[in-house]
Amino acid sequence: TLFIDTLNRYLRTKGYKRLAVIKTEDPFLNSLTDALRNTLTGSENMQVLVSFSPGDSDFKSAIARLRGGAFDAVGLYLFPGQVSSFYRQLAAVNLKIPTFGSDIFDSRTEIANAGPAMQGAVFPNVEVPEEFRTRYREMFGNDLQLAYGYNAYITFKAIAQLVRLRDESPQKEFSNLLLEPSAYTGLKEFELNKDKFGGIYFDFPLEMREVRGEGTELVTATYIPIFKNKN
Repeated sequence: TLFIDTLNRYLRTKGYKRLAVIKTEDPFLNSLTDALRNTLTGSENMQVLVSFSPGDSDFKSAIARLRGGAFDAVGLYLFPGQVSSFYRQLAAVNLKIPTFGSDIFDSRTEIANAGPAMQGAVFPNVEVPEEFRTRYREMFGNDLQLAYGYNAYITFKAIAQLVRLRDESPQKEFSNLLLEPSAYTGLKEFELNKDKFGGIYFDFPLEMREVRGEGTELVTATYIPIFKNKN
């Protein structure tokens, strides 16, 4: 939901109100579609044009419906391989429309296979360091589900570091270290804040990224509270 909220805030800055979605039938992708629908307000509307099966690769019917509609942008909640295939078929009919998607859009393989039609597509994600991307590709042979791999890596890195700090630090010092997440995650993106009631929370950036060239670039970053605790 946080990712979809970040996406919809961006879409509103562009003035996009009439959204189309082309998706693959899948629980996770269905949840993204439902979450997007639930964030719409007022004159905003969304239409699911077609739901495909995971093995489908012919998207001409969806592109024909897209061409015949009046949409400001289209969301592509498709599987890896389907995304790049859709963009190639979109380019074949010379149809240009703003597109958005999910973390799959951060795959360098998908971007390369999609061709120029994918340029300018946007998606919400977390920033993944290039060093981690390189190691991930060397280990798994691709960069699919990279964001989830990075989140898991950071989570377990934090847990391991916290265990070490707990064993090495007096209780009071350990409690203070909990307020410095960079000490146990290695990330400096966390920002410590307090609300008006004295509650402590950490902000972490969710990013809108845009496909540019062979990779992606940051468009905006929204800080989201990810942990909160009362004093």
